[in-house]
Amino acid sequence: MKPRPGPRHVPGGRGDQLPLRPPAQVSLIVNVKPGSVPSLALLLVLLLLAPAAGAAVSDDHAFMHPSRDQLVGWNEAYSRAPPVEISPARVRAASVSNGSQDLLPLLDYNPVERDQGRVGNCWAWAGTGVLEIAHAVQNDVRDRLSIEYLDANFRPTTGSVGWAGDGGDLVDLTRFYSMSGMAVPWSNPNAQYRDGVQWCADNGRSLVPAYAIGTEPNYPIRSIAAERIPTRYLGQAQAIANIKAVLDDDRAVWFAFYFPNSSAASAFCAFWDEESEDGIAWDPDPWVNTAWNELEGAGHAVLCVGYNDTDPDNRYWVMLNSWGTTAGRPNGLFRVDMDLDYDASVHLFDQDCASMLWMTEKVEFGPAAVPTPRAIEALPCAITEPGEYYLTRDFKALDASRAIEVRASNVVLDGRNHTVDAATGTGQYGLLAYRAGGGLENITVRDLVLSDWDEGMAFYNISGGGIEGAEITGSTFAGVSLDGGTTGLSVHDCRLSANEVGLFIRNSGTNDVRRNTIDSSVTAGLSLYSAGGNLISDNRLVNGRNILFGGISRSNRWNTTMTSAMNVVGGPYTGGNYWGSPDRRGWSDRAYDTNRDGIGDQPFDPTGEGTNVDALPLVGYAIPAPIAVPPGTSRPTDPDGDRLYEDVNGNGRFDFADVVLYFNGMTWIAENEPVQLFDCNRNLRIDFGDVVYLFEMLG
Repeated sequence: MKPRPGPRHVPGGRGDQLPLRPPAQVSLIVNVKPGSVPSLALLLVLLLLAPAAGAAVSDDHAFMHPSRDQLVGWNEAYSRAPPVEISPARVRAASVSNGSQDLLPLLDYNPVERDQGRVGNCWAWAGTGVLEIAHAVQNDVRDRLSIEYLDANFRPTTGSVGWAGDGGDLVDLTRFYSMSGMAVPWSNPNAQYRDGVQWCADNGRSLVPAYAIGTEPNYPIRSIAAERIPTRYLGQAQAIANIKAVLDDDRAVWFAFYFPNSSAASAFCAFWDEESEDGIAWDPDPWVNTAWNELEGAGHAVLCVGYNDTDPDNRYWVMLNSWGTTAGRPNGLFRVDMDLDYDASVHLFDQDCASMLWMTEKVEFGPAAVPTPRAIEALPCAITEPGEYYLTRDFKALDASRAIEVRASNVVLDGRNHTVDAATGTGQYGLLAYRAGGGLENITVRDLVLSDWDEGMAFYNISGGGIEGAEITGSTFAGVSLDGGTTGLSVHDCRLSANEVGLFIRNSGTNDVRRNTIDSSVTAGLSLYSAGGNLISDNRLVNGRNILFGGISRSNRWNTTMTSAMNVVGGPYTGGNYWGSPDRRGWSDRAYDTNRDGIGDQPFDPTGEGTNVDALPLVGYAIPAPIAVPPGTSRPTDPDGDRLYEDVNGNGRFDFADVVLYFNGMTWIAENEPVQLFDCNRNLRIDFGDVVYLFEMLG
């Protein structure tokens, strides 16, 4: 099987020591005056970066280090788990060499970030991977799930385990998610993984407290249980067939294996560090059926994402580790020999403990929870968490420099047509979307009314989202400002009136500005400063000066293709913009429209340089009246008000006679009627396709 890109991970556990490196997850700024006592923050940094006193660095990777009782408990839980339900036909199909399976494309993961660091929560990484692949298969959702959420909230059921970093099994994971009832996306606030640092291993707790991890949005889990894949005492062929059958059913496999002593663990570390993803497979057989050394024994769990048995002399399972990447393992993958001793044991005197555990999950996701919008009842306010918000009332003469600040990604704010008005001389921003130190994504504001601010809405370094249905007046700088590299934002269906500048775009591109009315601006309707690559079309611009350019000259798109649809000034086709003036002497006010299609006969070039040209500028438009289609004597009518005159014979209803008259009079209609009133299929001409369209309308 061809290896695919994957995440990198370094495991760790209680008692493991790793070569220390500064944790990338922790960033603190500490100011200490000369001669002063270090602050608590500085002490925390020292704790995170320094090894425990007297600790010896033993290897580059951390494992789970179960006690004898913990190992026995995991084995008993494995034995009690119900066997996976596998179709006999699928098992039979898997009992012969049938090629390969690859579930890795179903997993959304980052090879470098899939790194458990210095704690022994490999079991959680592997089990969460099974859950993620199930989510992709069931709901076509490929989204990383938070390990941090599990670490911070996990409560062990045995006294020998203090937290998730002390080790666990798949039953622990399914029990946790069964009680939690939801999985949390990695992208939620504080949900990305941060527990790989030495401090967490030494102190036995998550770096991020549970209350700080955002749980909205989330993926509800209706039910989840661990299932055992039967492999022991069945014979090698049957064991392999059972595992393959689960993988062929697009279900990932949780695989745990044990190292009875330090020699075995060191051999695996050397294999991981020195070999490559497409090289030799790991063969655990030399280390099984060996007495467990409680001081040295270790365990590890990984995610089985596929197999390849095309070469009978080199059959292997494909495993995704949680130890990050190496030079030879850029995808975090390794192979395990398929021809194993599946009956193998870890010798614990009177206990028969399996040396390898093969399990999967039976999970059913619930319907996605609909987030409850949160009310904003007082201003000023700052939105610091993703989610949906709405205003509950108007705010008049607000004495604040900033009414609403958005500092989080994935925010929707519904103004519900409430007005936020600034007190005289105090208001800087009606709404500011900005986060110091980094940009934001997917900010949407709709139906918000703002008046008398310096900048009505200011979006700085925002990617995605939009402004919809806003009404902004009286801004002393700009009604809407897109600045600082804002991209992919839509500004649709807004009214920007009597502002110094209606819309200001600086150093930003790929934004979509359509169906807006921008009028009565003091300086200019649009002001573009070093802005390029934006689409600005189907807007009604009625200002003394409609467009002002500054900075580096860059080109923008000022029209779409000509499309049959009502434009912003009521014409039958969309294309470019309406360039009007309050005194009705603007370009569009005086342009010729010979064929009465609502598009000017000539393009509009506001600078004369040819780099920002509206090729399809709009003009004022009045719906022309149709005339009777021979041999009829009555004018056609539009019975359903859709601006198509399907009542061709003018008898007040639409029926088969209209289709016949249209068919017989196609050439006459094309030459004598306003095309837009009879262009049923919206292809900008009269043809047989319109007859077919009319006929199909009859039902």
